[in-house]
Amino acid sequence: MYKFPFLLMLTVASSLLADMSYDWVREAGLRELLLTHVWTEIPPLLAGALFPYLVIRLVYRSSLREFGVSWFEPGRPVWGWLGSAVVAVLAGWVIVWISLFALVGWAQPLDASIPSPSDLLALNPLEAVLRKPTARPLAYVWHMFVFVGFAEELLGRGLLQNALDRGYSGRVGTGRCSVRVSTLLAAVLFAIWHIDWLAGSVSGVLSSIAVSLTIVLVPCVLLCLVYEKTRSMFAVILLHNVIDGGKLAVWYIVGHAFVGAGGA
Repeated sequence: MYKFPFLLMLTVASSLLADMSYDWVREAGLRELLLTHVWTEIPPLLAGALFPYLVIRLVYRSSLREFGVSWFEPGRPVWGWLGSAVVAVLAGWVIVWISLFALVGWAQPLDASIPSPSDLLALNPLEAVLRKPTARPLAYVWHMFVFVGFAEELLGRGLLQNALDRGYSGRVGTGRCSVRVSTLLAAVLFAIWHIDWLAGSVSGVLSSIAVSLTIVLVPCVLLCLVYEKTRSMFAVILLHNVIDGGKLAVWYIVGHAFVGAGGA
């Protein structure tokens, strides 16, 4: 029960639970009964928190603490790894968004069908919230800055990585530059968890697989690496919020810098 195939099955099951629960929320009329901030969190909490909790308790017959889930582990360095990861994440988002805004700014005059920098900025939910707060984008922003780590880390690190650590003891690399095989496998599984299996078409599913196993995989590796070094759920929850919230924040800041500079 600690090997990759079994955990892959659990990952896909949890991913499908998340996808289907969005439909259940709608069909049950919960969108009309509950605040947007509440029903928006139901699917990720069901799949990313309740599901792994039940698996740990009922399948592995263990408490969270016994399974390795704790806020901090004594003797483990936390702040150095967390601080370095946060800096790396924000620097990465700066590079990504400067590149994207520069690209659309260069290409848009050549082809009117390409969005302008101001169009790209307008797609940012944080921009929409700060211009005119409405329930849907506000709930999304709240999730990305505050709740995403709590909703997903019990699955990603708490269940998957702790289980894989028991099933795989090997390492890749040498010395201080080595990383556990289980860390890399956990990153792959967490990227797979983000696949939209109910995208509606084969091309949609294949596109989601391609994005998850390339773009999404990069922050997944970082989260798993920080958890390997710190064993701190606090660290990866906070880092997860920085990854998702930082994307919106840097998108907003860089976008306004480009739009202001171009007079768009």
